[in-house]
Amino acid sequence: MTVRTDVLIIGGGLAGLTAADRIIAESALSVTLVALGAGASPYMHGFSWPAGDGDGAELLYEDTIKSGGNENDPLLVRAMTDGVKDMEDLFASLGLQPDEEDGKIRLVTSLGSSKPRIATIGNDTGPVVMKALSDRITASGRFAKKIGRLLSFIQENGRVSGAWFLARDGRVFAVFSRVAVLASGGYSGLFAVTTNGRDSGGAGIWAAFSAGASLTDLPKVQFEPCVSVYPPETAGKGLITTMLYEGAVLRNVLGERFLESEAGQERIQKDALSYAIEREIRSGRGTEHGGVFFDATAVPPALFEGIYEPYLTRYLSVGIDLRTTPVEVAPAAHTSLGGVRITPDCKTRVPGLIAAGESAGGLHGKNRLGGNGGLAAMVFGRIAGKTAVSETEASGGESLGRNDEKRISAAFSALRDGFGLLFGKNPPEKALDRLIRRQKEAVSGGAGLTAVKEDAESALQELRAVKKDFEAVLASCGTEIKDYQNETDVRLSEQAVRLYQDLQAAELLVKEKAGAAVKPD
Repeated sequence: MTVRTDVLIIGGGLAGLTAADRIIAESALSVTLVALGAGASPYMHGFSWPAGDGDGAELLYEDTIKSGGNENDPLLVRAMTDGVKDMEDLFASLGLQPDEEDGKIRLVTSLGSSKPRIATIGNDTGPVVMKALSDRITASGRFAKKIGRLLSFIQENGRVSGAWFLARDGRVFAVFSRVAVLASGGYSGLFAVTTNGRDSGGAGIWAAFSAGASLTDLPKVQFEPCVSVYPPETAGKGLITTMLYEGAVLRNVLGERFLESEAGQERIQKDALSYAIEREIRSGRGTEHGGVFFDATAVPPALFEGIYEPYLTRYLSVGIDLRTTPVEVAPAAHTSLGGVRITPDCKTRVPGLIAAGESAGGLHGKNRLGGNGGLAAMVFGRIAGKTAVSETEASGGESLGRNDEKRISAAFSALRDGFGLLFGKNPPEKALDRLIRRQKEAVSGGAGLTAVKEDAESALQELRAVKKDFEAVLASCGTEIKDYQNETDVRLSEQAVRLYQDLQAAELLVKEKAGAAVKPD
């Protein structure tokens, strides 16, 4: 199956949908979106909205730079804060309005913010906005959505002109386009303990790097400080840290508030809070399941009937009442702060390739200010959409219907060069599961919260050992004597593809952590 479209969007979260929405609104171009899932967007509880008394875009800029330790790209920060003014019009056009209280937008304080500025739209902000965007772009008649895992970009005459994908049934398919927008999310799924799902691994950054894009800030990964480690039904789900401004506190296994000596107690930057929790656990004062206690018993009950109701419901479903019972939490890899290097208009160094959302790096510095993830996805999604329109109109590429057979054949040859090792192989799942666990543990050890250069160097050795063992597993599947001439012949194991891509991405991440330069060809 070969798909032809004007603009290809890779990623089904807020950044991709917002880009598609702007393309549809401002042009007559066709858009095809391909994704496995929606990344972290369905879990977005709120977003930065500097609309409170004494707040504004300039203060949000200052807080963002401060939160990032002055390691942010200031041009990207400025682009985000300048984009806030467009959000009101976007929400109004979608029939959405941030929640209000007493006639004003209801705002809560995030860790690191100098003012209350987290706005919400209902209790499920991410899904609400995504549905409104999806409904509008689907109704346009110029939008198509397909399910697939990104394999690699197609390049012709020095520019990206589409991509290869793996469908759920193991078949591969190509999407030819005039430009491509990478909005497939981050790579925090490479870690052993993470809040991310299977669609947040290394496919996006590896494909972009292989196409010639520059990467930036890969070792900068934000750990969500308060992620459930018990019971199993809630493990990996975060407890929003704004509760720490509403009366919640952290305690060790002895019941002590171990952060009382810190300025602001628990209300410190997420990176500092994660380190403090990790330090307490490693000091032997952690809970039975390797965490600390998140004690929300002093949070006003009315908040559990409103803004924090989803968290209350989650725990009530397993017999725990947050209003009366502390729960066990620990830091988990949550947000990729690094990624593809972009300009403020979302361009990369590769013609025809645009990036936005968590696929792009440089905006957040060493720590993402709470609420900026959702805001950045929407603001840069809109910017990416605008750039996609201008780039497509200026591309001057040949008509999508011409020389198809030659183009598909050349693109398939490149795919075979990159993934031929996996063609026709169906490795046993248990063997791959063991290798995936080793890959994740190596990344956690070599690029985790407390990792140093020596840890990264050791992890690199383990990742290379995993690669060799993976090749041995593939070899044990036998050699299929077949000359693959086109995509209709190919079947790939999704699990094997995932491991292959994640190993490449993991090596890039850990190499940079070890101090080695990572540069595209």
